[in-house]
Amino acid sequence: MSMSQPTESGLHRQLRIPITVALTVTAVWQVYIVAVAFRMAPVLENLLAGLGSELPTITGSFLGSYRFFVLLPAATAGAALVALRRESLGPWQSALLVGLALGATMALHAWINEAFFAPVLDLLRTIG
Repeated sequence: MSMSQPTESGLHRQLRIPITVALTVTAVWQVYIVAVAFRMAPVLENLLAGLGSELPTITGSFLGSYRFFVLLPAATAGAALVALRRESLGPWQSALLVGLALGATMALHAWINEAFFAPVLDLLRTIG
């Protein structure tokens, strides 16, 4: 019994559902991150305004841009739809698509963490 290599279109059909699932899970993670950003940014802004201290650069850039974070899950959801519908998305394009979506998500998550912790750590250094 000999196993033949799948054709490129056959390989795409095999990858279509796993790629779509990976992108969908990534988009859900992004929605969570965006929800946290929208919930916590005003609280952080009010807290820091009350302290009257200068914002760390990472925190200031976060507070100035978090409203645009909704574009990331929208783009990822669009990529999932493209991956599901497109007939000629090869393995390298699929891997690149998922890798970029996951990389952007991890970078956004790290940015939010740093934006929240940088002022707290500065405050602790000042106090202690």
